[in-house]
Amino acid sequence: MNIKSAVKNSFPAFTHRNFTLFWCGQVVSLIGSWMQNAALSWLVYTITNDRLLLSLMTVVQFTPLFFLSLPFGIIVEKYPKRKIIIFTQTMLLIAAFMLFLLIATDNIKYPYILIIVSVIGTVQALDNPARQSFVVEMVEGREHLLNAIALNSAAFNGARLIGPAFAGKVMSVFGAKWCFFFNAVSFLAVLIGLLMMRMEDKPARKNVENPFKEILEGIKYIGKTPKLLYTFMVVAIIPTFCINFNILIPIYTKDILHLKEEAFGMLLSALGLGAL
Repeated sequence: MNIKSAVKNSFPAFTHRNFTLFWCGQVVSLIGSWMQNAALSWLVYTITNDRLLLSLMTVVQFTPLFFLSLPFGIIVEKYPKRKIIIFTQTMLLIAAFMLFLLIATDNIKYPYILIIVSVIGTVQALDNPARQSFVVEMVEGREHLLNAIALNSAAFNGARLIGPAFAGKVMSVFGAKWCFFFNAVSFLAVLIGLLMMRMEDKPARKNVENPFKEILEGIKYIGKTPKLLYTFMVVAIIPTFCINFNILIPIYTKDILHLKEEAFGMLLSALGLGAL
């Protein structure tokens, strides 16, 4: 059995050119995103030395995801997903480059960081449903969908392992600003892959008559479907009370262990190792 046949049998999603292009770009981009996440937490705690302000930054970033995901889901249905993702990835690139410029010019301030992370959170509220639903189009149906989802999960957790450790090393040797620069450049990998795709850009639905009515109908459907309701409850509870404990890692590293950037990156990467 040659390599091509082995890949086809083990990872059938890679037989779809569009998915392969997107997945390869995502691997690079996700490493950059985890580098930025690590650098951002360390940077905020370094310049403020305030645990409340560090937590507030996370609140500001993820609040738009809570409030805007449902209405943005309507937008994802109404417009071509590939074009939406090109827009969101470009906006995230600009946000990362702005953080790099602010640090490079010694103009970085906590309020500026809050403004930029709020923009990032808003863009992610649109980007997340677009990317997740785009997988079905890239693998052209449901036959290889589960394999594509598994590969995306592996890419996410692999980047979560590599990104923070790399960020810790970069911060300790070159400074935090280069983590943001690398993240900005990493979005080019996704954008190039998206532009190289061969597909017809068409929306899932051309007409959405009453968006608010459809959102309410979706919520009612979840309430009437026990499997969806229980899944929704689990997904709501675990991120709220469990996942965000990593906000304590920079505090624990600096104040308890009295260690620096490299150790901080390794601690964050340990979380990715467990998930992988």
